[in-house]
This record gives sequence, C-alpha cells and structure tokens, in this order.
Amino acid sequence: MTRQAFGAGALALVILAVPAVSAQAPQGRAGGAAQGRGGRGAAPALPEPTNLQILPKDMTRQQVVPIMQGFNAALGVACNYCHVTAQDAAAGRGRAAGPAPA
Repeated sequence: MTRQAFGAGALALVILAVPAVSAQAPQGRAGGAAQGRGGRGAAPALPEPTNLQILPKDMTRQQVVPIMQGFNAALGVACNYCHVTAQDAAAGRGRAAGPAPA
C-alpha cells in the first residue's frame, strides 16, 4: 500500500511539473548544431515525438525527454520499462509478448 501511495504521489508531482517544463524554451547551443544540422561529426537529428497521448501533441523532443527522465527517476525504472528497444523488437520481446525472460 505504501509503495502504491508513493508511486501515485511521485506521478502526481511529475504531472504537475509538466506545465513548468513545457513553458521553458529548449536549452542548447545556438546555431545549427543544436538542431542537428552541424558540420562533420554531428549526431543525426532525432525525430520529434509521435503518439503523445498525455503530453501536448506539439511538444518538442527537448521538452519531452526531461519529463520522461523524471518518470524514470520517480518510478525507479529505465526507458525500456515502457518502451520497446530495437534489440527487444528483434528478439520478439515487447509489451505484447510479456516480460523478458530472466
């Protein structure tokens, strides 16, 4: 019961923090490199989030990632607790397939 109350409280805290985080401008270096358009050696631009069901549909990756990291910290889990990785998908493991073997 205490674990559920803690989880609900942590989730409520994160949800209340969403408006404050989404109101802030994305941080990063000025210029094209911050947008994934840098010169040699720049990391490829990651796609913007899709299928946002709780968060506003127009949020950018720079706004969504810190919120998701807050979920991870509050719940004590990693990204692959909710999201299927490419490695899991290739091995046939996913949310529909049930938990990964131990």
